[in-house]
Amino acid sequence: MANQLPGMAPDARTVLKFIASLVWRSKWLIAAAAIVAGVLTFALYKPSSVEAWTGKTTLTIGVAPPVDFVLVGSGSALTPVEPLRSVIARISDPVFKSNVVKRADFAPATAAFSRQMVAASMRAMAEESDRDIAVELTAGSAADVQAAFRALAAEIGDIHGQLFQQRLKLVRDQINETKSRLAQIEKSTDSLNSQIFDRTDDDKTRNQSVIVAPRAAASISAWNTLQDRIERDTTLIELSEPSVVHLEANAYSIEHRSIGTLKASILAGLAMLLAAIVLTIVIGTPKGLSAN
Repeated sequence: MANQLPGMAPDARTVLKFIASLVWRSKWLIAAAAIVAGVLTFALYKPSSVEAWTGKTTLTIGVAPPVDFVLVGSGSALTPVEPLRSVIARISDPVFKSNVVKRADFAPATAAFSRQMVAASMRAMAEESDRDIAVELTAGSAADVQAAFRALAAEIGDIHGQLFQQRLKLVRDQINETKSRLAQIEKSTDSLNSQIFDRTDDDKTRNQSVIVAPRAAASISAWNTLQDRIERDTTLIELSEPSVVHLEANAYSIEHRSIGTLKASILAGLAMLLAAIVLTIVIGTPKGLSAN
């Protein structure tokens, strides 16, 4: 390469020959670096019997009548109690994760490890449905994964349960108000009916009956409207669903992997990286500087 004319790039064969010559001259140094990397790996690696278990389940967001539909009848009759993106962001929030970890009943032998892993690994991903969210987390055992899912279900149940009950309370209050108005109309209609069907020869009473008849018809129309509203609101309550984390045996999956193997791979990689850096510095040092 030293005899090459300026401006001419070396071909691949020349480059390979040059690299091979450097490697051959430093073969003992390279071998020593590999040995050092292996020794460091075995020295730093400590076998561990702890395994990581990863579970995945589905959270289905509950639905209930929204305020706009209950009050003015606009929009969808049933909507999620919390938007899907908000639920995903909530599950990723460190405060929410901390609350789940505190509620989880982990096994004493793996509790410390599981707390750290659940807090670090819990994540949520949107699925095809606008109500379903895939939740994944890692713990120290299959039992701890299940305990974390139960804690997640309890935490979501408290938050979404409050939102769910608030919406249903609005519907129930409207049903009670509508029933009260129905009772007033029925009472008024009974009074009107007694006047209409009260037959008498008095001309004045007959004229009053003619006037009262349209009022009775209007009351009946209002009664039908209110009755339909009660039936609609009752149906909405029946169709509403609370949020649920699916904990059935066939509703989630659990897999495990060895943490010791992962640690060994990381340590080996770090040791080889350190050896490569030292080898590069030694080979790349100019001979003049080495002599000095």
